[in-house]
Amino acid sequence: MEDIEKKEEHKEEIERKAPYETQTDAPENEEPDNSVDDTENPDVEAESSVVEPVETTIADATSLPDFTVQTKDGPKLFKNMKVVFQDEETNRFYLDNGKEKLILPAMTFKSIVSPESLHPQPEAFKDAEIAEESPAAVLGKTALPEFSMITTKGIGIFKDLTVQKFNPAENSYTLSNGETTLTVTAETFKEINKPERYEKVFDENTPAYEKLIDSQYEAYFKQRDNTADNFIHNLSVYCRKEANSPLDALTISKEIISRMDKEEKEKTRLILKQMAREEETINQVLINTYYEAIKGVPLDRETILQKKSEERIAKPFSDTISTNGALVDKDSKLKIGDTIKDMTFNIPKAFGTGKDRIFEDLTVISASKDGNNIILMDRNRSFYELSRDKVLEGYNKQQEKQHKAEMKQKRSNRIDVGWER
Repeated sequence: MEDIEKKEEHKEEIERKAPYETQTDAPENEEPDNSVDDTENPDVEAESSVVEPVETTIADATSLPDFTVQTKDGPKLFKNMKVVFQDEETNRFYLDNGKEKLILPAMTFKSIVSPESLHPQPEAFKDAEIAEESPAAVLGKTALPEFSMITTKGIGIFKDLTVQKFNPAENSYTLSNGETTLTVTAETFKEINKPERYEKVFDENTPAYEKLIDSQYEAYFKQRDNTADNFIHNLSVYCRKEANSPLDALTISKEIISRMDKEEKEKTRLILKQMAREEETINQVLINTYYEAIKGVPLDRETILQKKSEERIAKPFSDTISTNGALVDKDSKLKIGDTIKDMTFNIPKAFGTGKDRIFEDLTVISASKDGNNIILMDRNRSFYELSRDKVLEGYNKQQEKQHKAEMKQKRSNRIDVGWER
């Protein structure tokens, strides 16, 4: 008798404390329910992403009502299920009907034992709108997170904006910070107002493209698979993120193409050849792609000198000059602000061997003798970082040729009237 009591106590302790590892036997006299399908893997976990604490009393002898739930294999019907164990740590319920086992998240279990819990609102609110789980915007008060967006004026960074007005007719929001006013669609506002954006922290060194709303980032800055069909998109992405001039774009193009297999390389060459207008080279197509890509995000002289100073201007060198009219070198007439005509670059072709000659008119905006560094900007506000010594050598030769040509022109224009007494 004492042994039997000990066994009963041991059984109760297992059912109360141990994780659900054993199958509960069906009652001896109960006919098995053939409507429940057998499965290859009888341990099934119902799908749910919601876990909430549930207070419940587990009655060993009480079967749950018949129910269906979504499992990894799709919807499934369960009958005569009983609760065997509740794991309070994970807040899950372990069920068994003698043939199948099932693990239910708390919210799913609660919806079975209390179906009304799915509809807690009073009858009067059955048609009420339900707000999404996102931050509300108090008109004139809630400061939206910092973001950047490509507008008709290019890429802009926006801070401390608040919602001033919502226009239901146009489904748009008017945002302002007192200095800047912006109207955005409801879809764009939803992106700006995402909860995770409030958690992001940007500083003055964060590139503008990293602050873009998701839809624009994917369209303008997210790379795709390296295939011929995606080449123009990927080149444009790299141009916006890394290239400062057409020369950079051509270098990037060769790098992208070099990572393609032979078939994709040839396909890319044919696509670019088709894009080329009459007498245009493939390199010129790539240059046009660069200018088209950066159209919305051009730089200006101030941006290059201030925002890009640590990266591109010889800031560590105390002799860096950027004042308009200042001589680049005492032995040259070249000054900051001067435009050098017809600067020539010999660029390797994107495919095969040989080089193309590219001509640019470039304006000097900064120079450093110690760093042997000179920064020039073209009419499209792209900038070139070149060797100061080479630029001065080429410029001085050009000036010397121009001077000789002018002197020759002057001599040819002289009028000889002779001399008579």
